[in-house]
Amino acid sequence: MFRSVFWRMVMSQVLVALLAAALAGALSYRLFRNYYESAERDRVIRIGRSVADMAAPLLEKGDPRGQIGTIARAAGAVVDGRVCIFGRTEHELLAASAEGEGAELEAKPAITEVFADQVRVERTSAQCEPRHLLKVTVPINSARGPLGSVMVRVPVAGTEAILRSVRRLSLLTAACVGALAFLLSLAVSRTIASPLRRISRTASQIGAGEFAARVEGVRSGEIGELAATVNDMAQQLEAMFAELAREKTILEKNVEHARRLEQMRHNFVANASHQLRTPLTGARGFLEALTDGTASTPEARERCATVALQQLARMQALIDKLMDLSRFDAGAAELELETVRVPELLEGAVLAFEPRLRDANLRLVTEVDPNLPEITADGARLVEALGNLLDNAIRFSPAGGRITIAASLQDDHVRFSVRDEGPGVPDEDLESVWERFHSSAPSGKASEGMGLGLAIVREIVLAHGGAVFAHNAPEGGAVFGFTLPATS
Repeated sequence: MFRSVFWRMVMSQVLVALLAAALAGALSYRLFRNYYESAERDRVIRIGRSVADMAAPLLEKGDPRGQIGTIARAAGAVVDGRVCIFGRTEHELLAASAEGEGAELEAKPAITEVFADQVRVERTSAQCEPRHLLKVTVPINSARGPLGSVMVRVPVAGTEAILRSVRRLSLLTAACVGALAFLLSLAVSRTIASPLRRISRTASQIGAGEFAARVEGVRSGEIGELAATVNDMAQQLEAMFAELAREKTILEKNVEHARRLEQMRHNFVANASHQLRTPLTGARGFLEALTDGTASTPEARERCATVALQQLARMQALIDKLMDLSRFDAGAAELELETVRVPELLEGAVLAFEPRLRDANLRLVTEVDPNLPEITADGARLVEALGNLLDNAIRFSPAGGRITIAASLQDDHVRFSVRDEGPGVPDEDLESVWERFHSSAPSGKASEGMGLGLAIVREIVLAHGGAVFAHNAPEGGAVFGFTLPATS
């Protein structure tokens, strides 16, 4: 149970609340105890000084015993303790608040210490008195010098009983704080863990093919963004498969179309499943780390949410490309034909890749035949095709290399090409590089893309009535390009 992020959050908040309550209780108890003991000590000292002030003139007259005894007994009744009045020596007991105290005290000089020049305060538990005592000794002074001392002893049992009550109250308060913290942390943790569980459950449903599943009830914060991304992904997948279903209905009217649709479905499911599984599995893994408590720190939870968003963004980009190819396959991709100038096409394609070229330390060379005629084409689609060729060249070019983008007139066609200085393409792959999900990289280099960029280039070019080509340059590197009919 305590491995989940929900219970870890609950227990951590309860522990913090209990520690805070314990610390506050200990400090409050210490302050109260100091205050109460100080007040009791001051009270006993005041009584001792009052007795000393009353006894001083009597001692100066030389016949004090009878009257001093009355003072001692009265003071003992006031303090609910023992009051003894001594002469100039520690064994000279002049008066006591109760009968029999004198002999006992004189027999134990350690208890009847007399300090004629200062007030002494002690907490004792002497053999003659089993209870804990607060003992105060106050000097009796006169103009001629010290005359004796007054010792006041009061039990501290009442003080200790009050302090025990304070301790019990502090413990009860800490228990109440802990219970309240537990209830509050349950509510707060549920607001975090519950959306994460819903997101994880929805991601599992989408992975199982339930594209109508949506994350409900999550609106704000990073978790809300994650939920929105999962919902967008599900909507895109639902729309894509719905479009495939509509295409199937149309193609079933014709046997040849039905056969083509079946082949398309087989290839799509095989390739798309492979490409979709990796980011979906990665996103699900990080979502599970958020819900099962593996990511136990705020930094780890933030990293899991960030990586999951990245994986879902990668999946969404893949879905967009698949839908684009699906429209070409179904003949539903419409071209907005217009008369365009070739130099402007190259300029538009190059402009978007200038930051990447700088980051990769690559030099771009543009070679355009000044006598090129205008062509009738969809300018935006051709810029996209040239951009995919540039993206492919950048990914396989070494740092410090050169990429050449060129346009020239070849018979009655305009020839577009992009050449890099990379390792080239194995001869057996020169034809298959235009296929969807092609993953073999030149000269054994690991593939970094999704294998759809060149396939989209081919579909765009074929829709314009052109043709694609790919070959290795004699001086090294690979050349990818296409030709389009020139406007007559």
